[in-house]
Amino acid sequence: MESRRPSIAYYVTAHGFGHVTRACDILAALLRAAPEATLHVVTEVPEAYLRARLPHAHARMHVRSARFDAGMVQIDALRVDLEKSLARAERIVADAERLVAAEVTFLRALGVDAVVADIPAIPLVAARRVGIPALGVANFGWDFIYEPFAKDDPRWSPVVSHFREGYGVADRILRLPFSEAMTAFPRRTDIPLVATPGESRRAELAARYGLREDRTWVLISILSVEWDAEAVARVEAIGDVELLTLPPLRVASEKVRVLDREHVSFTDLLASCDVVLGKTGFGLLSECAVNDKPLAWVGRESFREEGILVEALRRSFRQCAITSEAFRRGDVEAGIRGALACPRPTSAPLGRGGDDEAARIILDYAAGRAHDEASV
Repeated sequence: MESRRPSIAYYVTAHGFGHVTRACDILAALLRAAPEATLHVVTEVPEAYLRARLPHAHARMHVRSARFDAGMVQIDALRVDLEKSLARAERIVADAERLVAAEVTFLRALGVDAVVADIPAIPLVAARRVGIPALGVANFGWDFIYEPFAKDDPRWSPVVSHFREGYGVADRILRLPFSEAMTAFPRRTDIPLVATPGESRRAELAARYGLREDRTWVLISILSVEWDAEAVARVEAIGDVELLTLPPLRVASEKVRVLDREHVSFTDLLASCDVVLGKTGFGLLSECAVNDKPLAWVGRESFREEGILVEALRRSFRQCAITSEAFRRGDVEAGIRGALACPRPTSAPLGRGGDDEAARIILDYAAGRAHDEASV
């Protein structure tokens, strides 16, 4: 008898570059391992972005826009607004039962075999009610992010409980590198890094955009900057460099070249550059790791995972820190030069292949053949 084609519902938060990039890598691995699988991706990430990263998945991937967590409302690329973040999270918690019920109907109607969440809790609760496997993939949970706020403001406590209790019904968390303990999940399996190396297209990009190949290429990887005229002047004074970025970032400087995403992907541009200037974040650390690129990094305020990521940077990366104040002033040259000059770490290289490992485990659960994965 022909085996049933697996149907996976994959829920991805839109709050951060790292979530969607690693989800796309795992979705691609699922289709490599099971080309006949049907993928239902539920996220607020624009569908065009997903399909651009998964060009061969069109026939097997269905995308629906929905929100199941609140993330952190950001003032800018480095700071958060706690009051607005709390208000958004409280709305999710207040509406949780209705959202769970709607997802139960969705999962049953489509005959979904397993749910994967990165990293909302509501889909995991819905999967448990339907009686199908519920898996998380992440390096942190929202309970971990929100917990310190609850110590000073009891209004956060129901939000923390919502995520902790939701994670508690999951079958397993596939825990990525640069991770917190994630003890809200009853079973935890560590997997290697999830990221795909890019292709250096330096000669092609130099010809298309009139760039000097013999200069140091700096990729500015940040969604927005608030550089005034003096800060822009300091950035423009950096000698012998090509400063490159991609939309949506725009800088009022002809020296900062905004390339076209239709001509080059983020990963290929990163692979083509010599050094990256950006904020700490799981996605960027992963991309720098697999492409062997140094990172001049800017610290972020009110992000609890910051300590874990900084520790990983100092242990495993060529890197140099830039304070948020220096970044806002445009004083970034010392950080860029420092990252380039940083010696290679003596620690073992970060392992890769987490996308294929995650796909194998997800498909085993979907087929009802999951064995007792090692938990830590």
